[in-house]
Formats: sequence, structure tokens, C-alpha cells
Amino acid sequence: MKKTIQEKYKLENSYNLIYIDYRDYIEDNKKIEEIIQAGDTSPLDDNWDWQSDAQYESIDYILKELEEKFGEIPEEDIEEIREYILNHDESDPTNDLIKNTPKQYFFYSLGIEDLGDEQQSGESLEIRTQKIIRKLRSKNKDLRKTIRTVANNAWDGGEVVILFETDINAMLSNGDIIEFQPTNEICIMDRGNGSGHSEPIGIKLTAKFNRKNLHSDNGAPGYSFTNDVCGLTKGFMSYANIRKAKKTDKIIEVDINPKFEAEMKREKELDKHWKETGHCTFGDMNFKRHKNLPYRNDFPCGNKCTECGTFFID
Repeated sequence: MKKTIQEKYKLENSYNLIYIDYRDYIEDNKKIEEIIQAGDTSPLDDNWDWQSDAQYESIDYILKELEEKFGEIPEEDIEEIREYILNHDESDPTNDLIKNTPKQYFFYSLGIEDLGDEQQSGESLEIRTQKIIRKLRSKNKDLRKTIRTVANNAWDGGEVVILFETDINAMLSNGDIIEFQPTNEICIMDRGNGSGHSEPIGIKLTAKFNRKNLHSDNGAPGYSFTNDVCGLTKGFMSYANIRKAKKTDKIIEVDINPKFEAEMKREKELDKHWKETGHCTFGDMNFKRHKNLPYRNDFPCGNKCTECGTFFID
């Protein structure tokens, strides 16, 4: 009876052809944003070339070891061995990279916008606070105080979101709702101007889950609140949980804010233009996308871009 290629060369039942070191992880925050928005790892598929190269390097090494043991191997057997090993490769580099990636700050948009202080919005602090508390469907007095504090300190206004810290895998779960913990923070963030304020919510909240409302704070377009604005350290804000709804859940209804989505789209386009051309855009309020911003000491004081004329007032 003819031996199989596995029996003939005593091949293993499985192989791990792509080695991922424990120090290797996904460093591109924008790629993390793409993964979260997709709800799967498909955005990493365009990086397949290096994985294919790693597989064939590992197979070449295995073939050399086999030749040392069995002597010269016929070409037809080499091809069959390659095919066998590839078919029995159990390495999962994408999953390994995701597991190795440190916990991230994420935010979930509640689909409502705060227009800023009374001078900008025409609305008193109490009215702005009431709008948000009504959305959260809560009568908790401490939460009302928290929201009032956030609104009072987020002078520029912005999108109302909840911030939390967790790993990528947790955000790839499927479910009807997203559950927030007391140490998660409610935040009003302006990603275009790089401002905002946040405070712990202090209670558990449960919101309808829409993946379009979920973002990586460091990877989403615009200024990152936790990094660029506040420089927050990690490790003190807890996770959020995507899960199936229960009958006992008190669920916050969440919509998509078209204005916020448009602002995010514009930030993405400005970033792409800057990277592809090296030229800034008038009205772009991101310091990082301007080359030369000398300080002007004349009234009004501030930095003015010498290329596009955008002015950053003090």
C-alpha cells in the first residue's frame, strides 16, 4: 500500500508557520478604528503579503530539516510537502496581533450634540443638562450633577459620548446593546478643535448598540480626547460590554448624529490631503496639519499659518 506524504516524511499533524512575538501588536490607531467600524478583522487583509512570505520561509526551513534527515527529496514530493504543510498551518497571526495589542480608549456616541456655552448655543446650562439627562432616561441626581459639570466645562460643546477602556476583541462582539460601567466617563468632545471635558458616570447605563457610533479615540478622525486633549494615563477606566438585550434592561435609544458623522468625514479627508500632498487647508484647526505657525503678538494674539492663513487665537 502506498504511503501518504505525511507517512513517508513523518510530517506533523499541524504546523505554526507564522510566528508572532509577544511584543508585536497593532500600532496603527487608524487601522484599529477601521477594525472596530467593520466589526471584524477584514481591514487587516491588505497586509497579507508579509504573512505569505513568512509561511514560505518557514516551509523552506522545514524542507531543509527534512533533507538532512531523508536526503535529497524529489521535486514532486517537495511540492506535495509544501501543499500538505500549508493545508495544516494553524497559525493565526491576525488574532495573535489583536490579543497582543494593549487596551485602548474607545468612545460611544449617544447621537446628540451639545452646542456649547450659553453665548454660543443660546441655551442655558440647565436646558443643556436637561437635554442630555432626558436622553439617558435617568432620574439619578448625582448623574444630573455630573452632566451639569461636564456641560459647564466643555465650553466649545461637541458630541456627547461615553468613554471606556478595553481591548479590541471585546469590541468585536455582536449584540443589541452596549452596557457601561460606573467608572466609564460621560464626555462632551469637540474633535475638530481639540477640546472637551469628562467625568465618571457613577452608575451603570445600557444603550442600544449601533456599530457606527463606536470609535477608537486615538484612531477616529480629529483630535483624540484622551491623548491629544487630556493626556490620560491608562488603567483606571473600566470596560464596556456589548451583549444581547435582556427584558429587564432599561435601554437608552441612540441615533446617529449626521452633523458629527459629517465632521468626522471632513477630518478624515483633511488628514488624507495632508498626508498625500504635504499641504495644509484653510480652516483646518488641527495644529499637526500645518508646517509653520509663528506666534503673532498683535491683537488678537495667536498662531497664524504662513501657508494657508489659518489663525489659532489664544
